[in-house]
Amino acid sequence: MFRTTLIIVLLAAAPAPAAPRDELLRVAPPDAALVVVVQNARDHAKAVLASPFAEWLPSTALGKKLLGSAEFKQLREFGAVVLPALGTTQQEVLDDVIGDAIGFAYSPGPPDRPKEERAVILIRPRKPEALVKIVNNLNNIQQKNGELKGVATRTYNGAEYSERQRPDGTSEFYCLRDGVFAFSSSEADVKAVLDRAKDAPKGGDPELVARMKKLGVVDAVAVILVNPRPLDAEVKARVANAQPDEKRFLERFAEVWNALESAAVSASLDADLELALSLRFHPDKLPPDLKKWLVGPRDGGASAALVPKDALFGFAGHIKAAELIDLVASIVPVPVGKPGVKETIAQTFGPIVGRDNLPLVLDSLGPNIRRGPSRRRRTRTCRRSWRRSR
Repeated sequence: MFRTTLIIVLLAAAPAPAAPRDELLRVAPPDAALVVVVQNARDHAKAVLASPFAEWLPSTALGKKLLGSAEFKQLREFGAVVLPALGTTQQEVLDDVIGDAIGFAYSPGPPDRPKEERAVILIRPRKPEALVKIVNNLNNIQQKNGELKGVATRTYNGAEYSERQRPDGTSEFYCLRDGVFAFSSSEADVKAVLDRAKDAPKGGDPELVARMKKLGVVDAVAVILVNPRPLDAEVKARVANAQPDEKRFLERFAEVWNALESAAVSASLDADLELALSLRFHPDKLPPDLKKWLVGPRDGGASAALVPKDALFGFAGHIKAAELIDLVASIVPVPVGKPGVKETIAQTFGPIVGRDNLPLVLDSLGPNIRRGPSRRRRTRTCRRSWRRSR
């Protein structure tokens, strides 16, 4: 009895294994400008292939054009030739190599040094040995045909990594550490992965995962995570070099950009496909006239309820006409000697409703609007979401 109780206590106290996504993002560069993550592709691909959509698409004009295109045929022929040469199959690649989590991190170089860009590909395979076999076979093939001069093993802080040496003097580097494979044309980026694998805390959420949770996209099948700060210099350069007709808009964009903490574009695939844009701001850095648009609570439930449940496509908005006009007026350039947005609206609609009544009419338009043509047939819904958070 004592032994059984002890085993139960030890199991309860043991930390839960980290998700493949977390293991991958633990060694990804947290300061990268863009981080792309695809997780659980294996199960999602099976669900899509077993869905009515996979059966319906080939019968459509678009599906026939896509599947019959020269590019798609070349892709199939490429896979039929290359994958057997690498000692693998399409199913094995999906199940054992890329099906758990794959990622890509990128940061551009400074505007005056564009060649200093950074990029690293990350894969958390379910079976590391399957990926190692593919890489070794690829190296052997490329060495035989002269695409590679050789593959050298290097050591850094007690960890091994490999250098793929090309005949033109350039190299590519890769490593497999703690179950995560990293590949880059930059030796420094691979060494940085090894450093993070050694030094990053094992418990708690990695920084990138915590960022995804704040944006509400941590469970999405695919995420493009944006870190605005490495892109600040490029935004400033664009504003400084802007033409007069676009400068006003870019200046307003820069104000919003400077207040942006993080952003994400995500795709979730459950019963429906949902595409979402998620933004997180520093409210105290936003201009007052933009703050009410970009942060704070906005109840869109009433708008969404206006769209019929059987609609083939629905659009719901939560907006007031007067606020929208103020926003547009602050962005659109005004040609010299011509009326602005507000003046144009007053000249157009003022005589119809009365100039004194126009502000009252505009203020009463909204906040809830909808557009949703109803179709009396069963269909899957594609939703587009806009998330805002503090």
